Amino acid sequence: MEIDRRAGLKKRPNFSKNTLFSPLGHSYLARGYTLLELLIAASLIGVVVSVAGYAMVLSITKNQKSSANSTISYNINRAAEFIQEEIRAANYVESNVAAAVSSISGFTLPTGATPILILSSSGGDSIVYYTQTASKPWVGPNAIYRWGYPLDADGRYDTTKSPSSEILVDNVDNRAATPQCPTGWQSTTSSSNTNRGFSACVRNNRLVEFSLNATVTQAVGATMNYGTQTSSYARSNNNIVDITFEVLGGSAQCSSTSPEVPMDTQITITANGTPIDYTLIKGTPLDLFEIPASAKIDVTTTAYWQCSSIKVVSTKTPNVQVRALRNGDSIPSITPFGNQSTIDLFLRKYIQSGKIVLPDNQIIYLFEMYGSDPNASYFDLQDNVVLATIKVPKP
Repeated sequence: MEIDRRAGLKKRPNFSKNTLFSPLGHSYLARGYTLLELLIAASLIGVVVSVAGYAMVLSITKNQKSSANSTISYNINRAAEFIQEEIRAANYVESNVAAAVSSISGFTLPTGATPILILSSSGGDSIVYYTQTASKPWVGPNAIYRWGYPLDADGRYDTTKSPSSEILVDNVDNRAATPQCPTGWQSTTSSSNTNRGFSACVRNNRLVEFSLNATVTQAVGATMNYGTQTSSYARSNNNIVDITFEVLGGSAQCSSTSPEVPMDTQITITANGTPIDYTLIKGTPLDLFEIPASAKIDVTTTAYWQCSSIKVVSTKTPNVQVRALRNGDSIPSITPFGNQSTIDLFLRKYIQSGKIVLPDNQIIYLFEMYGSDPNASYFDLQDNVVLATIKVPKP
């Protein structure tokens, strides 16, 4: 501030509109904010924070959905691949699991569980897939379980251990659904006992179409659903065969002038302890498909003698009245009874140089129906001649 020497007074300061000081000498920069300014600033900050928070929530939700979708899709796809591979390695698939599940040795369906698939493995052992309410630590609503022999490190059935139930996948949907099987296919379960999570349709006990559906509820409340549908074919031929039986001929009489003795030929297939009988008619081959190789096969002939009682001869037990011929065997040198034809007549298509010529998958049965004394005149082993052909079906 300058001093006016002439007046002896201090010179009045010149305040322009651009000065940063007030007339009282205080700085405008130090005066603070008004309440209105604070309210406006707080509102702006709130808007920015709200927008940022909402964006963060959206990002977290999106990430959770993506993670959940990846998890359930991976789990369901892996489970579907496992089931698909096990079906491929199986001999056949049961088309009516409700009827078959109660007859599986060593298996008891848990309370509240629903059987969906029953497979017969290449070793003839049963494998059961069923759904049940998931329990901790598994996540519901349902889970798919597999009962059967466990697999070893090489993916083979470990028969040194007992069959047991293991969970395959959780997060399985439990909403009710009606099976939608194509024409000619059969649902493995009834319409009243099926859910969306796991269902299957079977055709000819070999071709399977099945679907898996998963559901998961996230922490933010969103529900994710994922489903897959695929098909597979039971193609293992290790223990399944097709068999054809054919009567090549035969001749049996009470005397040289009496009529031919009527005969019936029956084939009995016993698999899993259950015998099934088939009638073989002369002149009409009998084709039996997909017979377990472990099944017991019996050929039985019944002769209705006019001059004696009805007599039955079977391959069920070792019997001198039945002889089996394979490739390379010699033709029995036996004189036929009366005026009957010789064995050679019925086997002429299969004889070369006095030997039987057959592929390894064929066998011929010779039956003597009157008695068991090899030295008797009636004993000629040509009363009934049956050919059996065993084939391994193509996948």
